[in-house]
Amino acid sequence: MVKVDKQTLKQILESELNYQDYEADLFLRDFPETIHDPLEKAYNQWLTDRTVSEEPVEGLLITNVMKNRQTHFLMALREINRLFDEGVTDDQRALIKSTLQKAIVTA
Repeated sequence: MVKVDKQTLKQILESELNYQDYEADLFLRDFPETIHDPLEKAYNQWLTDRTVSEEPVEGLLITNVMKNRQTHFLMALREINRLFDEGVTDDQRALIKSTLQKAIVTA
């Protein structure tokens, strides 16, 4: 696992993703303190050059989750990371994975 530097992420959210200070704080409040091993390479790569890995994690591509959920890398990473949290049951893991594979329907 890799420890998350929330101060660096806050700077990225504000300067590159146009979050306001309070929005970045709210987002990071629920962001994990660590990124699980299967996502570590993708996370480090993105931090280095903002390239999104095309390597599947648990059968999911981060780019597909971003597209399906209409969101940015950090939000997709946060949701995929939940698959590896302790205490998540197999049923919960399957539900999370299924949800991340579905596109958000907008009116």
